[in-house]
Formats: sequence, structure tokens, C-alpha cells
Amino acid sequence: MKTAYKLLTVAALLAASETALASTNLILNGDFEINNAVAGQYQFNLSNAEFSALVNDVTAYGTSAELDLYTSGSGYEPNPQSGAWEVRLHGDGGGLFDAFSFRLSSPVVSGTSYNLRFYVAGDLGMNPIGPLSIKVGLSSDASSFGALLYTSNGLIGTGSWNQYDYSFIAANDASYLTVQNVSVSAVVDNFLLAPVPEPETWAMLLAGLGLVGWAARQRR
Repeated sequence: MKTAYKLLTVAALLAASETALASTNLILNGDFEINNAVAGQYQFNLSNAEFSALVNDVTAYGTSAELDLYTSGSGYEPNPQSGAWEVRLHGDGGGLFDAFSFRLSSPVVSGTSYNLRFYVAGDLGMNPIGPLSIKVGLSSDASSFGALLYTSNGLIGTGSWNQYDYSFIAANDASYLTVQNVSVSAVVDNFLLAPVPEPETWAMLLAGLGLVGWAARQRR
């Protein structure tokens, strides 16, 4: 019984962690669902201005300037990891790249701990040069990459989503999370950024679980 209760506690903590990450997401439009696109219609090779006008709270500024906003059933990209929309970034693996910034609901604060999660996939019909990769940064300017936070690497052209999780202590204040492709092509979706719950929050959760376990034992 004690083993079962421990497993239940661990499962509850994991579930609470997942819920906290989603419910306290600082990124206003991390899965690109808030946009002015026509349902079911793909948007190809959008300029920075076109993309920024189409997708709410996201600003494109890359040198390649040919972003794609895809929905389900394109045949080249996997279906969106979350919702109905995903974004493909282009580049040449060198000087040309697509990039955009997410506006945050509240700024990242230096010295505070955060959890970051996002998804990257390779095209089904394209073969990027080099490892499939994007860079993520923190910036105070919507049109500047800012400070490098994390670089992802994954499989090439599999059409499956790769989940990336990264925990960090912010080294600087920032109002934007920035994204830039490193490889020739990468599909991205469902970015989440949330502050790590304070120890007091976990203590309250554990106390609540303890009370539930005590009540169950009393009933038996």
C-alpha cells in the first residue's frame, strides 16, 4: 500500500507540473492558433511583414523572410503538434535564416527559474543540410534575437515531432522569446514558457496529498 501511495504521489506531482506549465504559459501565442489565416489554407513563403500581420503577438525579422504557416494535411509537414497551425522556418544553413519573436504576457525576470518546452520536426518531403536545429533566445527587442538560451538538435526529415524541455535561471530580463532556424528547414509548434513553482506551492500540494492519503486510511 505504501508503494502504491508513493506512485500515486509521484504521478500527482508530474500531473501538477504539466498543468502548471500549460496554465502559466507566458507566451501569448505559442502554438500560432491566434491568427488571421483562412481555415484549411496553407500560407507559403510569407515575408516578415506578412507573417507578423497574420499571426498575433509574433514578430518575424529573419534575413530569409519566407516563413510558412501550415495546417493539417499538407503532405510535407507533420500535422500540427497542438491545434490547427504550425510554422516552417527556411534558410540556407548559413547567412540566410527565418526568425521570429513571441511576445510574453509578463517579462522574464533575471534570476528567476523557468521551464521551457517546444516541439521541432523535419519535413517529410525535404532534406535539410546538417542536423535539424533551431536556436531559442531571450530579448528585450521584438526584432532582435537577444541572448542565446538553448539550441535544439534532432532527426532529419522523419516527419515526427521531437519534444525539447529546458530548465534555466534567467540571466537577463526579457519581454520576448526568440526563435531562429539553424538548418535549412525546420517545423516548430507549441512553445511553452513558465516560471518554476515556488517551494511553497509544492509544499501545499504535498500537504494536500498527505491529507487525501490520511483520509483514505481512516475510511479503511
